[in-house]
Amino acid sequence: MHSCRAHPGVDGLLSSPSGSELPKAVREWRKSAAQATATATKGQWVMKFIKSPKRPKNSSTAITLTANDSSDSKRIDILAEFEITVNTRATVVCRAMKCKAPIHAEAWDEVVKDDTKVEAAFDQLLICMIEINYQMTRSTANAALAHHAIAEAKYDDDPRNLFGGIAVYFLLTSTAEKHVQRRVDAMLEQLAEYVGSDCKRAVDISAYLERIHIQYLDLIEAKKHLIVLYSRILPKFLSKLSDGRHVGSDRLDCAEWQQIGIKEAEWQVLRDEDASKMTWDDVIYGC
Repeated sequence: MHSCRAHPGVDGLLSSPSGSELPKAVREWRKSAAQATATATKGQWVMKFIKSPKRPKNSSTAITLTANDSSDSKRIDILAEFEITVNTRATVVCRAMKCKAPIHAEAWDEVVKDDTKVEAAFDQLLICMIEINYQMTRSTANAALAHHAIAEAKYDDDPRNLFGGIAVYFLLTSTAEKHVQRRVDAMLEQLAEYVGSDCKRAVDISAYLERIHIQYLDLIEAKKHLIVLYSRILPKFLSKLSDGRHVGSDRLDCAEWQQIGIKEAEWQVLRDEDASKMTWDDVIYGC
């Protein structure tokens, strides 16, 4: 029978795509928990399993763990009191084995045919879950009392929630990622303000471009997709500056505005024909 002991795999545990975006405090406890848990488990599968629970639509209280990713998959609420049955064991073991948990010598397609094998795999998973819970508690209990209280709300002191460590991880990281999203949303609003701001004189275009470009670079660093940013900037930007073609001849900067307007109008036509042919870099370095 496979064991969950030995073999550190910290790099795998820390390779979550969202890791670099989380606040420092969350990254620190995540690293601490990951390092400790990796020494007690087989490493690579653990983070996949920990990250698999989801918040159901229209629910702010449940956290579900599904057997697989299909819409009709069996599921459990890891915050509810866990009742060990044939179905609940199979649900948990299936998800764990989909994450490559080393809890049975045979593949899931064979294990599922025999309830005895499912039970044996579940017993092995219990050993891993106890260790995950212990490491998560040791790493986060003092700093996340409320999260632990939520995870254990349906349980007395003994037994504790089998999925308590996973629930705490979910509660902490989902909150942190919401903070990141709020920050990005605020940056996008600021970008829209910059793009829509007045630029009445040709001499002000440099400053106008610079404000937009700085915000653009900040959003790139925040992992915002380029196509989204282009759609937020280019239509209004090109429309506004292309109007420079129509500046009256009585203005001192008429020639400059007309030159700018003609160039921007050409770019606007190019973008209208094929949006992929026009990027913000073309504009910022072509002006």
